[in-house]
Amino acid sequence: MLTEATRNELSDDAVILDGFDDCVSGVGSIFPHTHIVLIYDVAKIIDSLMEKSGMELEEAMDFYSYNIEGAFLGEGTPILKHD
Repeated sequence: MLTEATRNELSDDAVILDGFDDCVSGVGSIFPHTHIVLIYDVAKIIDSLMEKSGMELEEAMDFYSYNIEGAFLGEGTPILKHD
């Protein structure tokens, strides 16, 4: 969950994915960068796409793959956690 405390930890250029606040699992960074970015739970993103947009599983996975996983949004690009 994206809380105000979590927002305060982020780097100024950290990207927040609209509509997926409930899919945030924490914050992190990737070496050698010192940018603090959000970590999103991929399973929760897929579930959210299915629930909120009425997508079937395959459609949600395709949407995620093309529009979220495949996007580079600069130094603030979120980390996507797969379980």
